[in-house]
Amino acid sequence: MLQDFLDRNLEFLSRHLGAFDLVKKALKVYNPSVYSVDEAKDGSAILTYKGSDSRSINYHSRYNPIREAEQVVAAAYNGESHALLIGSGMAYTASIVLEKLPNLDYGPQLFILEPDPFVFISALKYRDLTKLLADKRVVIFLGTDVDRIGEEWDIYFDWATTDGLAVIEHQPSKSRFADFFNRFFEKLKYLANRSKGNLVTLMNVGSEFHTNNFINLPEAFFTPGAERLFDKFNGVPAVIVAAGPSLDKNLPFLKRVKGRFPIIAVDTALRHMIATGIKPDIVCAADSSYENSLDFVGVEDEKEVILAAELMTHPDIFRVFKGPKLLVSFGGGLYPQIAKFREPAGNLICWGSVATTAFDLARKIGADPIIFIGLDLSFCDGRLHARGSYSDDILFEKLHPFTSIENETAEYIAERGRFQFKGSDGTFIYTDANMKAYKEWFEDQFRQTPAKIINATEGGIVHDYVELISLNAAIDKYFDKGVDVHKILMDSLSEPVKAEPEALIKKLREIRNRIGNYDDLIKKISAYGKHLNDNFSDKTDRDLNGTDLEKFTIVMNLHDKICDDAEIVQWFAALHTKFVTKHSSNVIKIRNKKDVTIGQWMSLVDALFENFAEFSAYQLPLVDNALLELSEKCVKI
Repeated sequence: MLQDFLDRNLEFLSRHLGAFDLVKKALKVYNPSVYSVDEAKDGSAILTYKGSDSRSINYHSRYNPIREAEQVVAAAYNGESHALLIGSGMAYTASIVLEKLPNLDYGPQLFILEPDPFVFISALKYRDLTKLLADKRVVIFLGTDVDRIGEEWDIYFDWATTDGLAVIEHQPSKSRFADFFNRFFEKLKYLANRSKGNLVTLMNVGSEFHTNNFINLPEAFFTPGAERLFDKFNGVPAVIVAAGPSLDKNLPFLKRVKGRFPIIAVDTALRHMIATGIKPDIVCAADSSYENSLDFVGVEDEKEVILAAELMTHPDIFRVFKGPKLLVSFGGGLYPQIAKFREPAGNLICWGSVATTAFDLARKIGADPIIFIGLDLSFCDGRLHARGSYSDDILFEKLHPFTSIENETAEYIAERGRFQFKGSDGTFIYTDANMKAYKEWFEDQFRQTPAKIINATEGGIVHDYVELISLNAAIDKYFDKGVDVHKILMDSLSEPVKAEPEALIKKLREIRNRIGNYDDLIKKISAYGKHLNDNFSDKTDRDLNGTDLEKFTIVMNLHDKICDDAEIVQWFAALHTKFVTKHSSNVIKIRNKKDVTIGQWMSLVDALFENFAEFSAYQLPLVDNALLELSEKCVKI
């Protein structure tokens, strides 16, 4: 006789807020004649789905569903740290996998994806799932909203601390919802590439980002936030000027809407626009490299153009540009520490290309429609970018008597243009891996954006979820929706910046002193680690006593104190991303092992202390210089 466990299971499901809310709503229309639960030969609850087409789907073996689930897990799970279940059924597979997963005590590890809430309700009614639901390692995704589930996945899942992800498929669920799971895996692939791309970027240029944050801080802190513009252009058309090769043919038409539609340009297009006699209202800068700062050479004095820049932008841009400025934030770097002491900067997205930031700014200001030009994301007409960009400068530097700019460009395209797409005119266009990823990002975002998106590039490879018309046609269609752009911008910039520099200085000094104190303690107890490693390398902490145990405790306490200091670890990770990521993963692994030796612990601790000493030597002068300049600005104010 099957028991009803629903009420008790719901108590524990309440910790999974999203799933709990969906289940509570679905319970009102749950139909047990469609989701029929019976007993298998071994007495276990089994589910049969009876569809509207009179087709029945058996979710489990009618003889022994537990043994069936064990076989599925044995075939798909091989000791990975995390697991994703494709379909829950009656949750036999989930219970078995949970028993096998290591308990990392570091965030969720088991992700259950069930597109049909009624299937999950059937499991809640007839199986005691309290242990599964109470386990903090479990996350439950219900429903078929791929974008919502993708956002939740991105919050809970961290590739940097994952030692393998097992994907375990419940075949009846996968067959019934094949289209949904295919879309989910496409989303998962996109999120994985983005996450790994962000991590690789930090490993390669995290130090540059971090350094620029501190150099720019004294000026950026007193810069108005871009959030002042949010929702100020609701329902007004905006034009985003990207820097693709096709830009030339559309630039002249911008004169028709200058002053009526906000024109937002990427930094790479700025010089070419100025040379053509068109000034954007806003230019976005979000690159930390010196090469990108070259886009502002010769146009530093354009005081009618507003620079929207992030803290990690190259300092040459921030310091030499004479026009008005707006501060934007990508949510990371130094900004979380300064946010509480100033007006909001305005959080925007940056996904590899500054064009993604310009697009998000257009969304946040309320623009509708959002019109793109120059969004080729491909090698059109044998060129890399619009004329006048810094990429031309770099190619010119490679010239010698036996080559030409055309040859250098062709060689670049031949080497990197490995991906082929069909253009809107039926011809084939080539692009590289980065621009292919940007295409996928834009089209995924366009699909989720309420505003109408018009791609007026008249070329390139971005065709999905957009209206493809010419810029002139778009202007004709929406011309009457124009406003006085200059007045709105100037009114938004007129108020003084709300900032508390004294409070920020106090906070930075506090963090600076903690770094110095940790550095002093590391030097003081460095001999302790060597003593323990030399004399007790193959022993465990249970073998220690007296002063040796005291030394081990002191060393480990300092290690843990540094690792638990979130503010400092954020800075530390920016300069030593690869080490901090690997160290965090190794600490999790070693804490879940039995009989860890003193030698194993000291190896981890010594590596942390050595890297922290390097971090301290670099970080302290950065903080000191920023504090000095901030203090000087306070005196002037």
